[in-house]
Amino acid sequence: MNSMKFNSYPKVNLFLLIGKLNRKSNLHKIKSIFVLVKDNIYDEITIKISNNNFDSINYYDQQLKKVKIENCIFVKALKILREEKVINQEVFFDIDILKRIPLSSGVGAGSSNVACLFKFLLKLGKLDLNKKIKKIILKVGSDVMFFVKEYEIAKVWNFGEKVKKIKTNKEIKIKLLFNNIKCETKKVFQYFDINHKKNIKNSYLKQFLYFKINRNDLFKNDLELSSFEVYNELLIELKKLKNKYDKKIYLSGSGGTFFLIED
Repeated sequence: MNSMKFNSYPKVNLFLLIGKLNRKSNLHKIKSIFVLVKDNIYDEITIKISNNNFDSINYYDQQLKKVKIENCIFVKALKILREEKVINQEVFFDIDILKRIPLSSGVGAGSSNVACLFKFLLKLGKLDLNKKIKKIILKVGSDVMFFVKEYEIAKVWNFGEKVKKIKTNKEIKIKLLFNNIKCETKKVFQYFDINHKKNIKNSYLKQFLYFKINRNDLFKNDLELSSFEVYNELLIELKKLKNKYDKKIYLSGSGGTFFLIED
């Protein structure tokens, strides 16, 4: 079977500590808790081996109109896989992405999408999760490994390639609160490094090591303040959400999507 369909779900960070920047990779070390949000908002990815001698990668909106995507992550992944001789230079792919998750919403949709390519190749037996493939996945994106693993909730650390499943009997129901605020992750990290990195201490390291799902009063996001200062409109949106919902509202990662935890 050379054609497969995947549901591509978003994720949120319940907890995010930012560590040192690696100048060579331009990645920050992190310690985070990722939760896969499996509700009715997900992208649909269809992948098959192409009969043509080129890749066909098409994005569609919910009205099935084509959407133009800048810096397509699938193009990046396939380029690396071919350069590393993981896939044959003469093998090409037809990839269709039906987008339901808003673009640039900061919930890992691009990483979730491209993880489907790796899952496709894994199921076909074209690769396995050896050290080389894990390095390639990290080159594609720091969140991708979490989506490849398909864990519901996990501790994610180092540069994102270290992923450990969290076993729990407690179901976490998360409601995503999308908006039209597009936050550029790179810009938030740069602002954080200049203005707030020196003030961050590992005071929450213990909470990461012994994370308790039922202690959401201990949720921590090192990027929250930087995101609010770079994108002031986030504070306006947060105020609106607090007026609408009688619950604690959280910012996932560098923004701009907020979320709450339902009872």
